[in-house]
Amino acid sequence: MAPLRPTGPDHSTSPAHLTGPGHSENPGHPTDPGRPTNPAHPTGPVLTTPERRFLNAALAARDAERRAAARIGRRHRVLTGALITVLAVAMSTAFVVRREYEAARTQRIHSAARRVADVADALRTTDPRTALLLGAAAWRIAGLPETRRALLGSLDQAETDTFTDPAPGDGPYRALADGGHTLVSADGTAWHTWDVPGRRATGSGRVPAGTVTAAGADGRLLAVTGADGRVRLWNTTTRRWAGPAPRAAVRPSFTRDGRAVLTTEGDRVRLRRAGDGRVLFETTTTRPALTALGADGRRVAVCPAGGAPRLWDTATGRALPGAWQRDRLCDDTGFLALTDGRLAAGTDRGFRVWNTATGTRLADTDDKDTQDASFSPDGAFLATADTTELRVWRLTDPALPVFRHALGNQHLYGGLVWDDDGHTLRYLEGATVHTVDAGTAVTTAWGPPADGVRLSPDGRAYAVARRTGGHYTVTLRATSDGRLLRTLPPAAVPVSTDPALPVDPAGTLPLLAFSPDGTRFAYGVSAPPAGGRRHSR
Repeated sequence: MAPLRPTGPDHSTSPAHLTGPGHSENPGHPTDPGRPTNPAHPTGPVLTTPERRFLNAALAARDAERRAAARIGRRHRVLTGALITVLAVAMSTAFVVRREYEAARTQRIHSAARRVADVADALRTTDPRTALLLGAAAWRIAGLPETRRALLGSLDQAETDTFTDPAPGDGPYRALADGGHTLVSADGTAWHTWDVPGRRATGSGRVPAGTVTAAGADGRLLAVTGADGRVRLWNTTTRRWAGPAPRAAVRPSFTRDGRAVLTTEGDRVRLRRAGDGRVLFETTTTRPALTALGADGRRVAVCPAGGAPRLWDTATGRALPGAWQRDRLCDDTGFLALTDGRLAAGTDRGFRVWNTATGTRLADTDDKDTQDASFSPDGAFLATADTTELRVWRLTDPALPVFRHALGNQHLYGGLVWDDDGHTLRYLEGATVHTVDAGTAVTTAWGPPADGVRLSPDGRAYAVARRTGGHYTVTLRATSDGRLLRTLPPAAVPVSTDPALPVDPAGTLPLLAFSPDGTRFAYGVSAPPAGGRRHSR
């Protein structure tokens, strides 16, 4: 069908005003002969009834299609809007649910971390090894102020382990041997040995009639005291008596190798060979005395109550002279300790330490109520304990202890024992062996006293100032290993503006300061005010 076009002045699309290719405007057109014309429109063709019906049906179908398309568009828009709304609501709900889940999960994690940190703090004294592990675990679970405190508490925790004798009660005799690695436990019928670090049994056997009152340094020999007060040595390896017939003796102590034993027999102090009881050295004492035996058996010290300490060479039987002979500080409630090159004696008023090679006094402190003392393997440090605290003293500078550890109402039994590593201490409290690590406090790298120290903001370096004469030397060192980073030019002591009031170098102070970012360092010297004015340089 050819396109239709309007024929009336109002451009109406009525069928009466449409013409097609089959309708001529001229009624006499040869192609349309005999077609009637409309009198009102003599030039316009008239549609037949079928054509008009067809055209009306086509227009109605077109309008129906348009209406259907509009309805489909509206439906699509409504459905799309509804879908977007549903998706937005679903996503918002999912986000809120996820957020609530994450918040609840985080809260559970934080609560668990806090509980672990609380348990770690509670176990510091009863189970320090577990407390160390729990402190680190709490920080790994969540980084909170509570877990940070637990972690720092673990880092600062000196007590690293405890081991409790499985034998119940306080009746069995207990002692530490092998540098504290072995716990010897003996009751009236049997003895047991335990590996303290490994927490396992290493031996057991029967004990002959009597009470175990001492154990050798290696745990191999046991001193068994009978009902009559006589002491015999029982060899746990051969499971036989060692030495001759028993003798009445008290305070038995052994050399490190267990080959000799020192006892007090009445008014005599004797050093005997453990194998056959042969007397290697003996001396007399008229009063109750404390005794001490060197680890190798070459020195014996006796401290009679109310008198001065005495020291002997067991090989020659000669009394060794020294400054200790002038110090009448012996007391049966104090302590006496001896090692290669060192002798210490203490009372409730303090303790003193002497160099046995030179006879000179090394330390004199007023550390009161000291009950136990033990020298480190190299003799450079002395560990002491009273009823409240364990302390370690550096003998070259004993003004203050280099290490302190609160005992928490613990009562030591059997004294302090150094591990061969030189920084671990163990002691017995009841049936429990406590292990304390003194760490770097007992290092041999101690330098001379510093006049000033300043730590950098990032903690990676520190500055040390020491005065030598009229100037200060300032050095920068790494905190990780103490290595020297740089030696700065010396800073001279300020000069007074008043010649009548010179500056005393001993009264000056070093001034040290790092920048906030730690990249710059400033230093100087400040002098006390002279005439109301402070000098600095």
